[in-house]
Amino acid sequence: MAESVRNIGVEELKVLQLDILQTVADFCTERGIPYSLACGTLLGAVRHKGYIPWDDDIDIYVLREDYDRLLREFPPERGPVRIASLERTPRWDKAYAKAYDARTVMVEHTRCRQRIGVCIDIFPLDPVPDSPEAWHRYDRRRRFWQTLLQMKLMRPDARRSKGRNLALRVVQVLLLPVPAHRLARYVDRLSRRFSGWRTDYVFECAMGLIMKDRFPRSVCTHFSDYPFEDRVFRGFSDYDTYLTSAYGDYRTLPPEEKRVSHHIFKAWWL
Repeated sequence: MAESVRNIGVEELKVLQLDILQTVADFCTERGIPYSLACGTLLGAVRHKGYIPWDDDIDIYVLREDYDRLLREFPPERGPVRIASLERTPRWDKAYAKAYDARTVMVEHTRCRQRIGVCIDIFPLDPVPDSPEAWHRYDRRRRFWQTLLQMKLMRPDARRSKGRNLALRVVQVLLLPVPAHRLARYVDRLSRRFSGWRTDYVFECAMGLIMKDRFPRSVCTHFSDYPFEDRVFRGFSDYDTYLTSAYGDYRTLPPEEKRVSHHIFKAWWL
């Protein structure tokens, strides 16, 4: 890396992420595309009125039909912001989209083939079965393939045990013949398995490994404004139903030793 390159620290990264989110949120508002803060971002908005203090990323949800519309209609460039996805980016290796700042580069601790900038995650929400039995069968299958994709992209990490790093290497050797973007496309097809079904439940099928359970589609029909740092963004009005399905007792802070970022990255200005 050239000496003239200026690194981006965590606080500057957060400002850039907020600007990216503002750009995407403004576009969604202009086009009538409903979106919601999601995952730890909505939890942070509810519990901390901003980032969870030890977190450093931003996630949003868009229902699948609106997600597809967002990817079709978002321009190739909107200021410095671009969107990368299976539909827009050759050999993309994730089943969901990222909006990023093209003036920057960010390298995370994964084997990602595409190098994009400081970014936020855009997760589609898909219909899932109403029957608990059918839901659990589907979710086991989906999680299996999503886990394989994640393991394909992961790097050995000293924070894991030697046994887990060894298991990771074994799985990656077995997956060598399968390109990551092909796995991502399969996860995308699996995520869309129930597209068009008017089920009562939805889930973030394209990524959800940490999220505990599906939640009612009705949660996605009403939105409120939430202060987030020095901005205001949209989120589910019934945040309690969503956050409980996602995290269980979300109001109780985790043990202090678990209050750490799960991201490892380097970012810099081009």
